[in-house]
Formats: sequence, C-alpha cells, structure tokens
Amino acid sequence: MAKCAEKEQAEERKVEHRVEYRVENIVISSSLEYNLDLRDLADNLPGATYNPVKFPGVVIPINEPKVLALIFSSGKIVCSGAKSIEEAEEGLAQIIDKINQIKGEKPFGGQ
Repeated sequence: MAKCAEKEQAEERKVEHRVEYRVENIVISSSLEYNLDLRDLADNLPGATYNPVKFPGVVIPINEPKVLALIFSSGKIVCSGAKSIEEAEEGLAQIIDKINQIKGEKPFGGQ
C-alpha cells in the first residue's frame, strides 16, 4: 500500500511541475578538421556573404530546411535556425556537400 501511495504522489508531482515548451531554434556545430579559404567559398556559394571587417566567417542561408550556416576559416561550421535535430543535420549535410563540391571532393556521406 505504501508503494502505491508513493507512486501516486510521484505522479502528482510530475503534473504539478509540468512546463509547456516548444523548440524554437536548434544550433549544431561541427568541424571539418581542415582550414578553409573563406573568400573562395563566398565567391562560389550562391547566397553567401563574407565581410571579414564585420564578421570573421562566411554566412550562408539554406532555404530547405530553413537554416543559417556560419563557416569559419578553421573549418568550424555552426548551423542554426532549425526546428528539429533532423533539420539541423540536413542543413549541415547540405553545407558540407557544397563545400566538398567546391573542393572537388565526394559528397558528405560518400554518395
């Protein structure tokens, strides 16, 4: 009987502390493990902007999924704006594919 009462109390506490939330923005980062020529990327990535006086990275929007990627000369990539982990991963994969196309390498995932 005591265990049943404890379980009911635990369930009540869960309900009392329930907080509503929604995911607004997922940010993921990755590293290519090699340096990048940002001027070359900006010149070859459609929609990319690069203004090293204002920001030390290339900024590139992706339309589908709707995410924004920041690419740094160190090879680090930050992808933000996704509503799910799957969107964030897809956006990151698209960016890496585009970088690999410019560098003449295989697409991300070896396809």
